[in-house]
Amino acid sequence: MLSVFFNHFSLGLLFGFLGLQFLAEAKPQGVLEKLFTLPGANVVEPSLEGEGVLYVATLEGELFKVNGTVKTLFLDLTKKTANGSERGLIGFALHPNFSNVSLPGYGKFYVHYSHSELSESSFDHVAVVSEFSASSTKLNKADPKSERVLLKIPQPQGNHNGGDLEFGPDGFLYIALGDGGAAHDVGSKHTKGIGNAQDKTNLLGKILRIDVQGVPYKIPPTNPFAKSQGAERKEIFAYGLRNPYRFNFDEGKIWAGDVGQHRWEELDVVELGGNYGWPFREGFQESERLKAKGSQSYINPVLVYPNPKVGKSIIGGQFYKGKRHKQYIGKYVFGDFYSDYLFVLIAGNKFLEDKKLKVGSQLTDIARDKNGNLYFTTLGGDVLRL
Repeated sequence: MLSVFFNHFSLGLLFGFLGLQFLAEAKPQGVLEKLFTLPGANVVEPSLEGEGVLYVATLEGELFKVNGTVKTLFLDLTKKTANGSERGLIGFALHPNFSNVSLPGYGKFYVHYSHSELSESSFDHVAVVSEFSASSTKLNKADPKSERVLLKIPQPQGNHNGGDLEFGPDGFLYIALGDGGAAHDVGSKHTKGIGNAQDKTNLLGKILRIDVQGVPYKIPPTNPFAKSQGAERKEIFAYGLRNPYRFNFDEGKIWAGDVGQHRWEELDVVELGGNYGWPFREGFQESERLKAKGSQSYINPVLVYPNPKVGKSIIGGQFYKGKRHKQYIGKYVFGDFYSDYLFVLIAGNKFLEDKKLKVGSQLTDIARDKNGNLYFTTLGGDVLRL
């Protein structure tokens, strides 16, 4: 996702190959409401019951259940989670039936984290996607011994890990994975000539889709390569993505922010079997490094904006459907890790930087509750609501 990250113990230090400087924290202002502070906040997931309860994960590996301003440690993965660069606890999703005792998936939730102890020779770390269960009928704490590992994906470098986990309206789990790191999808452990993102035998640079009701999971029968007799990975839903760090569903469509190299940030509507061009293309432009052989068909972005003029790391957002702020109803709200202000899609491929929506710190996630309100996390620790 981002070219840099910092950890909870040393908020003034930034990691990453670009060597960028610390962004001074500014206080949120305008129409955003600050709910509480949790340093290193990286993922937010509203409770399925409606307003009032949030699940917030820190990059270091702590997952909190927050009721109002009361924070309860729900799960501690700090001993398993690798940090630095863009590693950490980077994805979280509740099963759609998490709070329904009579249905499969009751008390189940899913995490995506970086695990250094599982790393294979010459890889930086392993991305782990696991299922956990809540330990009581009150669903107030997770059972740390309940971990069921679904996927282990070796990561060549510490950046471009993707991260997001989301359940779609079809009940399947969608998983975002970046191209494996470094730059331009080339180098050690990147498929020569086409990169990991175009290599359909490789899970990196993709959005995956799996059915968690399996051992360890099942392949949805409509996945693009579900019936392939070749080496293509059957988990793939879409490919040709550089670092789709945050994505969300709206009315059956997947809206994903794909972080660019250093020319264009892009917003995509991700389709089944879609090829989004990376590493042969960044935004609408041909790549500086790798060239496609023969004719290729790519799905165009909804919009692009220049890096670094507008931002450097797009954060995919949500459509606002709440009642508090009529001017934003039906608008897609997204952001950039390096921008103090949120962006609002106003028509087609046009958007504006809204000075009333100041996050004032490094934006990491955007989520929506059942009432249509939006929630935002920042690595500086602010958890905000629109």
